Amino acid sequence: MRLLDLISALAMMALIALVVVATRDLAFWNGVFPGPRFLPLLLAGTTALLAIALFVSAVRGTGNRQPVDWPDRTGLARIGAFYLAAIGFGVIGSFLGFVTSAIVFLLFTMVVVLRRPIVPSLITTAVTSLIVYVIFIGWLDIRLPLGPFGF
Repeated sequence: MRLLDLISALAMMALIALVVVATRDLAFWNGVFPGPRFLPLLLAGTTALLAIALFVSAVRGTGNRQPVDWPDRTGLARIGAFYLAAIGFGVIGSFLGFVTSAIVFLLFTMVVVLRRPIVPSLITTAVTSLIVYVIFIGWLDIRLPLGPFGF
């Protein structure tokens, strides 16, 4: 039994339970559209399947037997930069707008954190932002925060 896998699976289950309890007062379905509880429960269900698989693998002793490859100093800096970017996305989203904040977040993450080339990063950001705008604002008519640019 891999203790780290077992602890990870149990922690995932605890977080899933938290999501289920925290969203219990939200509507799962809203007429013809998914309600605010739909996506959290969808993600919780998917995560539950993965947590169960990890738990079974840890108890049976199957799976990866290699030692844990912890990140080095550069990896830890990237993890920290990503978390700061995610927090920044939440903070600037209320006054810059959701789509504009997503553009800033995606570009920062790909160019600064992951050090990807600028042109593919710009293309990926443009396509992703367009998909988010079309699906969530255009099709589902979800009231995401709008910024000074109108999106």
